[in-house]
Amino acid sequence: MKALVQRLRSGDQTVDVNELRVAAGDGGIVSDSNARDKLMTAARNRDFKKMETAADDVLRSNYADLDGHFFAKIAAKELGKPEKAEFHNWVEMGLLKSLRSSGDGQSAATAMKVISVDEEYFILRMMDQMPRQQALGKCEGKPCDIMTTADRDSKQEHKWYFNVEIPMRRMTEAIEGDQKANPPK
Repeated sequence: MKALVQRLRSGDQTVDVNELRVAAGDGGIVSDSNARDKLMTAARNRDFKKMETAADDVLRSNYADLDGHFFAKIAAKELGKPEKAEFHNWVEMGLLKSLRSSGDGQSAATAMKVISVDEEYFILRMMDQMPRQQALGKCEGKPCDIMTTADRDSKQEHKWYFNVEIPMRRMTEAIEGDQKANPPK
């Protein structure tokens, strides 16, 4: 994983971004939640300098974070750094292609396999969907988030299916690790 990230950071566009995304998911790599909070605040405020810094912090913790690359791209564009914007766009599109190749999310049989819940919300934002309801269910025997959304303009409802096997496994491992480290007295 580290070698892939180093190659990407150096600008190597021969890196298989799908391999990076899968390795991040399998390796339990998660984004720094504090950095993500700062990134989302900077994005809401359209503070491009803080957005750039926060995106860098997010990507330092998880180079497979779609929001990190998306907002790094926007900040770079707005700050007059076109090469950096193009690079982050290339990585973002590679990550997005990897995610979309896992399924279209339109049914339980074609659920998108996410490596983090953040990916679910990224896709929904990119599809201009407003979340209305979330339920945990099964998709082909795997844990699945079933999201009911509405189009921002037409308000037409849709259901989206996300295979959350990887994030659920990480959550279970974290709980079990915490219980081993801090057994009940």
